[in-house]
Amino acid sequence: MSARGDHSLGKRGEELAVKFLKKKKYRVIERNYHSPFGEIDIVAWDGDTLSFVEVKARSSSNYGSPQAAVGWVKQGRLCRTALDYLAKRKITDIGMRFDVVAINVEGGVELIRNAFEYREPG
Repeated sequence: MSARGDHSLGKRGEELAVKFLKKKKYRVIERNYHSPFGEIDIVAWDGDTLSFVEVKARSSSNYGSPQAAVGWVKQGRLCRTALDYLAKRKITDIGMRFDVVAINVEGGVELIRNAFEYREPG
């Protein structure tokens, strides 16, 4: 698949993820937050918990599950980016977690709450 095709699938995946999260009563407050460390696809409130959501979309299962693509390196980037987000927004003393929305056109949409634990960058 071309880079352009991957980008298009990613955008469609994010749109599906936002609709899916809203049905789950998440309140989306930001999309595609960029920092020097990386990008967070969706930032949303789930009740009183701030959720940093990574969206992974796959057009087939040939390369494994979407959530398997969120490995240690990606988790580290997401943790650093979340810290940057909190610092720039001056947000403190809140509950937060990292969720993954896995989208596979062959199998639908799955929300993995607390997909991984925050770990100190480094």
